[in-house]
Amino acid sequence: MLGLLTLTSAFSVADRLVFSILLEDIKAAFSLSDTELGLIGGAAFSIIYVLAGFPAARLADRSTRRTIVAAAISFWSLMTAACGLATGFWTLFLARTGVGVGEGCSGPSSQSLVADYFTRAELAKAMGFLTIGASMGTAGGLLIGGQL
Repeated sequence: MLGLLTLTSAFSVADRLVFSILLEDIKAAFSLSDTELGLIGGAAFSIIYVLAGFPAARLADRSTRRTIVAAAISFWSLMTAACGLATGFWTLFLARTGVGVGEGCSGPSSQSLVADYFTRAELAKAMGFLTIGASMGTAGGLLIGGQL
């Protein structure tokens, strides 16, 4: 379970980095202005990502965490695919907003799930392992994004 959640974290971070590496290509493909590019690459994702975490954390306290994590992964994957089908600024903006919702919901639920599976004595080590996912995602995202 911890390994899968760590991979979830890695893919979440990798997704952000691959997208940021491809911003200039996206700008050219859709003839976006710098403002539009900033909105898609920044606000559309990051503001929603942060805001989605609060209700997701509250829901994680009251619901089945595995289901929330699975739904979050499914939704952000679907929205990532929607990014690939985008036809312009608004469709890409909405798709990136959806990615932000999905990724924003996975983090709090993953941390809560780890807290359910590990004792208090093991929890710091387990959370540290979960955090390694972000570093794995950074390395993987930059390597994959660079190849793309």
